[in-house]
Amino acid sequence: MENDYLVAIIMGSGSDYKEHGSKLEAECKDLGLKTEMHVFSAHRTPAKLLDFIREYNYKNIDIVYITVAGMSDGLSGMVAGATEYPSISCPPKANTGDAYADYRSSYNMPPGIAHAFIPDPKNAAIYAAKILGAKHPELKKKVEEVLLSGRIKVIKADEEKTYLPK
Repeated sequence: MENDYLVAIIMGSGSDYKEHGSKLEAECKDLGLKTEMHVFSAHRTPAKLLDFIREYNYKNIDIVYITVAGMSDGLSGMVAGATEYPSISCPPKANTGDAYADYRSSYNMPPGIAHAFIPDPKNAAIYAAKILGAKHPELKKKVEEVLLSGRIKVIKADEEKTYLPK
C-alpha cells in the first residue's frame, strides 16, 4: 500500500512557503506523510488549480488537500468545492492584530463547502495523518505515537513537578 496516499499542500503564493508552508511540510514529513507542494491561486490561476484538482480526483490514491493562503483565502473554499476528498485550511496569520479578521475568509464558507480549519501546521499534519490513517495502518501508528508522547510528557510533568518554580 506504499504511496497510494498523498497530502497535496497548495499555497496561494510562493511567499506562503517561507514562514508557514515549510513548517507544514516538515510536520507532514515527521509523520511519514508523502507530500507534494504546489502554488496555485484561486484568484490568479483558477483554471490551473481546477485542472490540478481534476487530475488528482481521478488518480487511484487517497488524498488530503491542505491549503495555505492568507489575506483573501479563496483557495480553501475553491479546493473544498472542487473535490470530494478531505481538505484542510491551514492559513498563515496575517499579523494584523485581529485574529478574527485574519482567518475569517478561511473559515467562513457557504453551506455545502466543508473543510477543516486548522491554522497550526503541526495539528493540520496530524489531522491529515488521522484521516489517511483510517486506511493506512502505518500512519495510524504514527498518530498513536504522537498522542502517547504527549501523554507521557504530561504524566512526567505531574510526577516530577517540573512545572513548579525551583
